[in-house]
Amino acid sequence: MPSKPKKNQVFRSGDAISVLGVLCVVCYIFVYVLANNTGDRDLESAKIDMESLSAQLMAAGMKSLPGQGISRGLASVENSGNPIQWVQDWNQVGSEGKIGKDPWGEPFHYLVVKESANKAKYIVIISGGPNKLMETPVEQLVGSKSSAKLSLDYVGDDFGLVRAVP
Repeated sequence: MPSKPKKNQVFRSGDAISVLGVLCVVCYIFVYVLANNTGDRDLESAKIDMESLSAQLMAAGMKSLPGQGISRGLASVENSGNPIQWVQDWNQVGSEGKIGKDPWGEPFHYLVVKESANKAKYIVIISGGPNKLMETPVEQLVGSKSSAKLSLDYVGDDFGLVRAVP
């Protein structure tokens, strides 16, 4: 016995709505994941920038004293027993200011915490974070890390780096 012919299958409006709903859910998940990953990337970028800027500030606060008795002849190594000496000179850096730009387009704020007139103890660099408002007192960052060589703190959406000066 021959079977009955089937009706032509039709793409109905209910099917279209369900496909559209699935596409919306997939797009929402994609945008959500993309938005969250961008924030982490910005924080990592800011952290790397702050570490680099603190190293640059530290290098700017040092100056070399010329070695005595170093001969300047070609490939000369005689009398080179006195290597270059580094001393701190923080007057050329300044005790506070703005340097570079964070991922949100605002400058980083820095502060050189001095132990004495010519000796620095810490370099503090702070970013206002995504809301671009500086809400963190510098003393909070400096007081919390007295022995760390390099520490990164997050307070609200502000974050800062404290680097001890050797």
